[in-house]
Amino acid sequence: NERKREIGEEIVEALRKSNFNGGVILATGGGKTWVMLKSLEEIDKIKPVESILYTCNSLNLRDKDFPDEVKKWGFERFLPKMERMCYQLAHKLRGEHYDVLLADEMDFALSTEYINLLKHNIFNYIIGVSATLEPNKLGLLKAITPKIPIVYKKHLSELEEENVLNKSNYFYV
Repeated sequence: NERKREIGEEIVEALRKSNFNGGVILATGGGKTWVMLKSLEEIDKIKPVESILYTCNSLNLRDKDFPDEVKKWGFERFLPKMERMCYQLAHKLRGEHYDVLLADEMDFALSTEYINLLKHNIFNYIIGVSATLEPNKLGLLKAITPKIPIVYKKHLSELEEENVLNKSNYFYV
């Protein structure tokens, strides 16, 4: 819907203002994947992107859902430049350099072990998205360098009030 796209554009603008280095907290169904991909496109306009690391929390998201979304939104040109890893493997990387990190379900990267992905590798741009971010994980995020500010936050109830999502009952397991 129109409001959902407006919110997406607001988020991309917030990320632009932070030099495409930031985290976004947006409820499930709010358009996080589109925001990551649109931001990637905007970064590519600044300087052509050659290397992308996409990280997430599940094999299904890594191998099926995310690539399907990339194609659905017309960004498939980025797939050949993209490595896709789950956090269980990505946290073991050391000394790697990527133009862009797309951290999907970023809250999973915020543990004492998985945060090593951010501590031991170099990313020119970091776009992290998640539906949730617990206070202790926010503390861990604030304690690392490089700083990754939360540039936008909108919860499920806010999206429902703006008629972006249908009122639903969600159960996180």
